[in-house]
Amino acid sequence: MYAKRYLISSSFFGLLILFLASFTALGVMLAGATCFGASGQQSDLVLLNQYNAVESHMATARTAFAKGDAKKCEKALDRCLTAVEDHYEAHYLKSQLRYRGADYSRALTHMISAESGYLRIITAIDAARKTKLNKDLDESLALAELIPELKEAYDPFTCMSSVRMAAQITAEQKLDKIQSDKSEKLGEKKGGVPAEYVYFHGNCLFRLKRFPEAEAKYRAALEADDTHRNAYNNLINLLYTEKRFQEAGAVLAQAESHKVEIQAGLRKTVLEAAGK
Repeated sequence: MYAKRYLISSSFFGLLILFLASFTALGVMLAGATCFGASGQQSDLVLLNQYNAVESHMATARTAFAKGDAKKCEKALDRCLTAVEDHYEAHYLKSQLRYRGADYSRALTHMISAESGYLRIITAIDAARKTKLNKDLDESLALAELIPELKEAYDPFTCMSSVRMAAQITAEQKLDKIQSDKSEKLGEKKGGVPAEYVYFHGNCLFRLKRFPEAEAKYRAALEADDTHRNAYNNLINLLYTEKRFQEAGAVLAQAESHKVEIQAGLRKTVLEAAGK
């Protein structure tokens, strides 16, 4: 007896919203900076500003999607994609809508666009961060030279003393903030496509009965996130339906070693088939 096909499509809105919040702050910060010198940097800034410009449409789309209002969601996504044709989140939601409608081929097409769009935007954000770090470095060097001069010029008995002291304090605070921001940004690492995207890509392939490719995507999702519950469940189910019982049992053991909960019915069926 075969297991039920436990295909799961989990929500990614929390991570997306957090990502866009941090990105929006960065875009606003850079919008007031001096014009980038290289054309590549200029195109990065254009892309960041485009994402900022369509965020209201994306907010509408997220809300409509969560409420199950597909028509309103589609309308907002179309507006977004007209302005930014490879907007990663818009394509991701389009993929979800097509998947819900059992149009798995188009869901896969949107998922591929979502992944390429995601890589493009995080590359632009990474470049913008580096530009900001270089700008901050120049400013910190200037402040490092200014602060000793202000200290040396300080004279408590002159009418300018309070002005110079205030200037010194302001310069020191600004330098501390730049150095703090630099430490945080240097600790950030540019990642690849999120495990959730890779996993959902696998779901589309599974529904199209492209099982070897779906398996590869589920395994790739687990390489990106070894606690991804849905990727474990769907990979185990795929292996079971192909009667690869020992492999399904091995993935089940891997999931449990990471304290990942596997659906009870699927777990029982796999263990019985594996003779455990």
